[in-house]
Amino acid sequence: MFIATINVNTRKTIHVIAIYKYLTLNFSMFLVHLQKFLDVVPTSCPIVIIGDFNIDMFDQNSTQPNELQTYLDYYSMELWEKEITTIYHSHIDLVSTKAPI
Repeated sequence: MFIATINVNTRKTIHVIAIYKYLTLNFSMFLVHLQKFLDVVPTSCPIVIIGDFNIDMFDQNSTQPNELQTYLDYYSMELWEKEITTIYHSHIDLVSTKAPI
């Protein structure tokens, strides 16, 4: 994972977190890394998280989608795309944001 800061103009900064989660990365460890990034960004700053989480938000046999959604809710992040994002009918490519942008 890496973080990038984009200055829209002299008065507004948007923090963009681009994520690729390896399939082998433990889900709990993934949340720890994500939390480290989110905790350093001031709560008043707009944030966009985009990437391939390799967590299928449509997988009803896994607790990870609900855990991730709860985690995003805690940080007041809204999941934008709620449709299929792969040819395998899964939803692993996510875009989330914290208003206002």
